Order: sequence, then structure tokens, then C-alpha cells
Amino acid sequence: MLSQNNQDAAERQQILQYMEETSIRATAFAEASYRDRDENYPFDTLSPYLPYSLFQAAIIQYRLWIQNNSPIHKRNLDSLKSILREFTKRWMVACESICTK
Repeated sequence: MLSQNNQDAAERQQILQYMEETSIRATAFAEASYRDRDENYPFDTLSPYLPYSLFQAAIIQYRLWIQNNSPIHKRNLDSLKSILREFTKRWMVACESICTK
């Protein structure tokens, strides 16, 4: 029974590691894309699933920051929050133009 618990703990740890890696990649993608937002960032053509994915990455970065008190995770979280605010502005404008009619 103990070996099963050890195996389960190892699997959970591996899943958490994959989640962290994916979250960091999502942050890097968003930052790289967002840097060119004035010329190349297609806010109006992006799927709503992208902000949802970035939100999930932000949750992971928040949890890692709380657990580890790592400035890297805090910086990633702040970066994602900034990018998500821009998405929010766009959705609010879209809602105002559609919902008022």
C-alpha cells in the first residue's frame, strides 16, 4: 500500500511540474505576442479560448507564487494580469456595442 501512495505522490508531482511548465510557456507566448500588440497582436480575431487559457496559466502562477514566494512567478502573474486586462477592455467594448442594441 505504501508503494501505491508513493507512486500516486510521484504522479501528482509530475502533473504539477507539467502544469508549471505549460503555464510558463503560455506566459512566454503571451508576452512575446503582446510586445508587438500595436502592429501584430490580433485582439479582434483571437478566439475567446486564448484569454481563458491565459487565465488558467495565471491561476497556476498565482498558486506557485503563494507556495514558493518566488519573484519569477509573481512577475509572470503580473504580466498575465496586464495582458488579461487588455482582453477585458476589448470584450467590454464589444459588449457595450452589442448589448446596447
